[in-house]
Amino acid sequence: MWTLKTLIEFVTFLIGFTIPIAVGICLVIFFWGLAILILDSGNAEKMKEGRNKMLWGILSMFVVLSLGGIVAILQSTLEGNF
Repeated sequence: MWTLKTLIEFVTFLIGFTIPIAVGICLVIFFWGLAILILDSGNAEKMKEGRNKMLWGILSMFVVLSLGGIVAILQSTLEGNF
């Protein structure tokens, strides 16, 4: 039987488990864009594609880490209330 406490613990476990995986994916996207930018430095179209991948990698990493911070704050705030 699911109680509110077990549901919250399960959701925080899932988020805590997926955050490092998501950060890893964001880093791969960022470095993929950096590689495109460096290797195809003579082609303006490819350089733009590389910059876009780097931008999306950084933005998505910011979102993922912000979500992790919000979950940590909520978890520490509500820890003894259930």
